[in-house]
Amino acid sequence: MAALTDKEKRSLFLKAVERSVTLRRVDSLIYLHRMLKVWLGPHVISTSVMLALMVAHIVQVVFFKVR
Repeated sequence: MAALTDKEKRSLFLKAVERSVTLRRVDSLIYLHRMLKVWLGPHVISTSVMLALMVAHIVQVVFFKVR
């Protein structure tokens, strides 16, 4: 950038850099969105299993406490 002496060329260069940075941000947001969509299924399944195990544990604790 220091080599660019013309104001017009410098502003064009800055716009190009800003646009490329914006495109990278958009790409990363799209990647993150896709990753979170894939992650949602396993997360729901594992959460359901953990809740079922917790209920089974509570039932066992109550059952053996009464006994």
